[in-house]
Amino acid sequence: MSLEEIKSKLKTKPVAKEKESISINISIVNLSDESQESAADTSTDSKKQVIQEKIGSIAINREDIIKRFKEKGIVRVVQQGDKVNTEIYMRTGTDKLEEDEDTNIIFTEKDTDKTRTKKVTLSDITRLEQDDDIEDITQKKERRTRKPAKGVANLPEEEWVLVKNESVIDKIPPPLPTSVMRVSGFYMNNRKKFVDFINSYFAEYRDELLNENLSLSCDDMGKDNNAEFKLLIHQKIVRDYLNLFTPYRGLLLYHGLGSGKTCSSIAIAEGIKSSKKVIVLTPASLRRNYIEEIKKCGDTLFKKEQYWEWVPLKDAKDALATLSTALGLSEAYIKRKKGVWLVDQNKPSNQDSLTAKQIMSLDQQLDEMIQTKYHFENYNGLKRERLRSLTNNYKDNLFDHSVVVIDEVHNFISRISNKLGKERTPVTYDKEGDIDNFPVSLALVLYEMLMNAQDVRIVFLTGTPIINYPNELGILYNILRGYIKTWKFTLQPREGYNTVNAKLKEIFGADKYMDYFEYSKNNVLSITRNPFGFEKKMEKGTYKGVTNTPKNTREKDAEGEFIMDERGQISDLDFKKRVISILEANDIPVNKHKTEIEMFKALPDTLPEFESMFLGENNTVKNKELLKRRILGLSSYFRSAQEELLPRYDPVTDFQVVKIPMSDYQLGIYETARSAERKEDTKRRSKKPTIDKDGLFVEPSSSYRIFSRLYCNFVMPLPPGRPLPREDKLEESYTKALGETAKKGSNELEGNETGEVEGDEMIEKNADDNYQTRIGSAMKYLKENGRNIFNAEGLQTYSPKFLHMLENISDADHKGLHLVYSQFRTLEGIGIFKLVLDFNGYTQFKIKKGGDGVWDLDISEENQGKPTYALYTGTESPEEKEIIRNIYNSDWDPNLPITDKLKEIANNNHMGEIIKILMITASGSEGINLRSTRFVHIMEPYWHPTRTDQVIGRARRICSHKSLPENMQDVRVFLYLMTMTEQQIQNNISKDLKLHDQSKLKYQVSPDSDKTEYRVVTSDEALYEISTMKQSIISGLTRVIKESAIDCATYSKRGSGEQLECIQYGTPRVSEMAYYPDISKQPSDIFEKKNQKEVSFKGIEYTLRGKKYVLRKMSDNVNYIYDWESYQQSLENPNIEPKHIYTEKKVKGEWVLENV
Repeated sequence: MSLEEIKSKLKTKPVAKEKESISINISIVNLSDESQESAADTSTDSKKQVIQEKIGSIAINREDIIKRFKEKGIVRVVQQGDKVNTEIYMRTGTDKLEEDEDTNIIFTEKDTDKTRTKKVTLSDITRLEQDDDIEDITQKKERRTRKPAKGVANLPEEEWVLVKNESVIDKIPPPLPTSVMRVSGFYMNNRKKFVDFINSYFAEYRDELLNENLSLSCDDMGKDNNAEFKLLIHQKIVRDYLNLFTPYRGLLLYHGLGSGKTCSSIAIAEGIKSSKKVIVLTPASLRRNYIEEIKKCGDTLFKKEQYWEWVPLKDAKDALATLSTALGLSEAYIKRKKGVWLVDQNKPSNQDSLTAKQIMSLDQQLDEMIQTKYHFENYNGLKRERLRSLTNNYKDNLFDHSVVVIDEVHNFISRISNKLGKERTPVTYDKEGDIDNFPVSLALVLYEMLMNAQDVRIVFLTGTPIINYPNELGILYNILRGYIKTWKFTLQPREGYNTVNAKLKEIFGADKYMDYFEYSKNNVLSITRNPFGFEKKMEKGTYKGVTNTPKNTREKDAEGEFIMDERGQISDLDFKKRVISILEANDIPVNKHKTEIEMFKALPDTLPEFESMFLGENNTVKNKELLKRRILGLSSYFRSAQEELLPRYDPVTDFQVVKIPMSDYQLGIYETARSAERKEDTKRRSKKPTIDKDGLFVEPSSSYRIFSRLYCNFVMPLPPGRPLPREDKLEESYTKALGETAKKGSNELEGNETGEVEGDEMIEKNADDNYQTRIGSAMKYLKENGRNIFNAEGLQTYSPKFLHMLENISDADHKGLHLVYSQFRTLEGIGIFKLVLDFNGYTQFKIKKGGDGVWDLDISEENQGKPTYALYTGTESPEEKEIIRNIYNSDWDPNLPITDKLKEIANNNHMGEIIKILMITASGSEGINLRSTRFVHIMEPYWHPTRTDQVIGRARRICSHKSLPENMQDVRVFLYLMTMTEQQIQNNISKDLKLHDQSKLKYQVSPDSDKTEYRVVTSDEALYEISTMKQSIISGLTRVIKESAIDCATYSKRGSGEQLECIQYGTPRVSEMAYYPDISKQPSDIFEKKNQKEVSFKGIEYTLRGKKYVLRKMSDNVNYIYDWESYQQSLENPNIEPKHIYTEKKVKGEWVLENV
């Protein structure tokens, strides 16, 4: 066969066997306002070949009609065990309407009298013939399905062979059912109608939650760890929202303590992993935790609590491919292990009978199986060489056609935020939307790849969406939304603007690929497309969302042959060609040379732009409604009922700020440091202008006031004084420390989880070779003179702060365990406070590892019996840290010899019998859980409140205090700040300090006066003030997240603590957009308010299927049905709108109920 014959044959597409399509022709009068937007001609499929069922004269009753609606896919399809609401329901005699009391509800809707609306005319669009040349058959095509794992066999089940004369198929558990479509079409989250749709979509779950009566106790927690895992309602919600059948790109799981965020993300991934690769990005310390959670709530095959039997390879040589396929293991792995663990679902679990060695072997196999399905990367250990190898030197996008899960995403976002705006060359794109040049910073490379990824589902996990900078929110939601890719076509019309605009609406109104289009008066047509794989769903000329379900009809290609049309499977290049062809076919010329793609972001991601648009006066958030629109459909917010099991803690009464006056000696050394710091700050700011008006966000590094912060904790006696990093002047040490910090980490994502360098770590990294020797000499001096330095009188001079901490810890009323936190590990932090404890009756709790590998106590005889402290700062080995943590938590392994030694001292450590004080730093204590900690001592403030919350969270976990008496199940927090007395301010400090170290806020002059004024503040007070101001901003921004969440209305109920005002848009038309591609064209909140009118209506109590709703009469033939609970909320709070759940229409004398 010649090459020409091959090409000719390839041009002739094969004809698939035609399936019969059944149409149901039922005349239903459309009485909604939406019908006004539809075109007169709705016969868009007149050219499609459809075989109709001949029903003849058979009578069709109401029940038969509903049954056949179900058969046509109009109703929901759910997983086994899920409840379901049908979309069509006809009112019966048991449903009741009752006039409510004389109460009107008021809310705002868009004022259609003031706002010009777009009337979309729909027409049939003739399929265009493709005249492109045939594709080179050797060209590598991009994969849209999951690539088989390397080395893993892919044997069809019918070819599986027996193992030990038994069928493997009968033994292994079936895979979990994938999440399937629950409605026939999904509204895009860029439309206002999305809000009503999603509230209706989750209405069944809301009913369950309102009727739920949970009574949790710590005794119930962990009772049955081996019970079958079942998804909770909030986990089903996110699974149903983000899956193969929904058009949504990403979701932030902003879920509280005890909610099971990891299992929620696994539920999403498990529903998609069969067709997409799953990439999990975690901090290095949390990877193991994620894998263990997959074994708990992932695929049944990954669960350890089953019957496992070892199958030696010598007994199953012929079944190698079968075992590889069934278990997802590479054949090489099975050969290397000389066998495999095979599960038998028909037998009870035998885990308890396996030896430790067998369990270790099984765990290794499960890890291997999981890592075949899940691809793990540590985002705080990823190097440039690794990313280049994963992406073919950046030619491929790692995240295309995948599910991406990022754990503790706030730390990942923080890395991006720290690098934005620091690149010499900005990222640019060509006219086709392809990137011209990648950034240098690895964090920004990942940012661009995630923004550009096609056909991706992104899941973010965090309990704290913002750490430090407000623009972190912009980065986070930009990734979830992805670039809003907008095609710009310059037209050369032969007719006037109004005529062309009307023509374009007629042409593109019902186009299956297009999502949004706008024609400007400068003749530019802007278009966005539907998500990859999705097409517009139209019913009687009205937009009903998008769908990716297979079509029942087939269309003809250019050669007149029938082809199967996969929905939405069209490349960007073909999409552009298609638009141009449609325009030219309708006599609208296009300047092809001016056609380009513009890449819009959902939100500004640089601090100045974000602050200008969303931050108002007095640390408030402005344009809240605009922000809600831009992030609509991208968040899930949930607080677990298990939070009730947290130990008592009221931030108002249990968070105590301890202000301590400096000693005169301390103040003198402090002022010397501040003078040097101010000089350096002046130099630096002259080179780099301030980027925010309040100065809250201009100090990005740990070098901010580093020495004066250290001197707030402790000052060295003179001599010897404090060792400087470079044996030079303080000003030069500060300059070098500050200058070097900003240069770190541009080529890799290494470091601790937060991506921040602690203050003293930063000094050490930029010190000279002899710095550690000088530190050692200083510590030696302190130990030798400790009796005079660390007694009460000495501390009053050198560290009044440490004296207060010591007395608070030793106070007889403060019974129980104490947690001490500092940002500084050496000298003025944990290092010197350790000496304070040593000289005041405490000793360090130490353990040592013997030659046989067994851990033992390492406390000298003279120190036995003293109260102890333990260190958990990052300098200890991981094994040592974990043993110390378990001893502190009273979680003692009976199989360890050290446990017998501990029990000789006490039966547990609930009251500090073994370890009274645990001292931690940020880098040494990432993600740890502590038990029975009643007192938290935060040595110094931090410039963002998230760090403080995280420290408190270490001590306050669900059921962490269950072993203590009820009256001791609480947490108290002390934050220590150094201050200056009024006398010191007047007499002891310089004019420079008085002038330049003023507070940002005004404070009350005295308790008896209402007068306020700015005051001189220390570095401790300045940082705390910054943190407090940021807290106000962060609280405002996180409230926006909560109120725009997809499940806000689902969880909202009267009497809840937060009283959120969930986003609502009244009764919008389906064509109304919630946001536009270009944020600069989005109206501000002030402008939007002018376009709204107040609507008042009197609700009628309506009992439907035994459940109370509220009915609003719209016309004689149309009623709106609202959720009862939200209606009651709106009566109490006029800012809350009732949730529109159903629309009821009268059709041929019958009331028909439809989901919104």
